[in-house]
Amino acid sequence: MSANFHDVNHCQCERLAPALNRLLESCIEIKTTNTKILAEYLCRSPATIRTQFQRILILMDVYCRYEALRKAEEKGWVRCGCRQSGESGYTDTK
Repeated sequence: MSANFHDVNHCQCERLAPALNRLLESCIEIKTTNTKILAEYLCRSPATIRTQFQRILILMDVYCRYEALRKAEEKGWVRCGCRQSGESGYTDTK
C-alpha cells in the first residue's frame, strides 16, 4: 500500500501550478511564446510572465520555452496544439 501512496504523491509533484499551466495553455491558444503578447493576453506584467517561464523551465528541467511546451504536451499537462511535427508555429520568445 505504501508503494501506491508514493506513486500518487509522485504524480502530484510532477503537475504544474495552475498559473503556470495556464501560461503554457495560452502559448498554444495564441501560438506565441512572446512575453509582451502573453502578458497582454493574460493581463499580467511582462516581468510576471518571464518569472513564470523561469519557474517552468526549472521545474521541467528544460532549456527553452519550446521544449517546455513539447514536454508538457507529451505528459498530457496541456492539450496538443494544431501544429505539425517540425513546424513550431510559435513566434520569437522576447
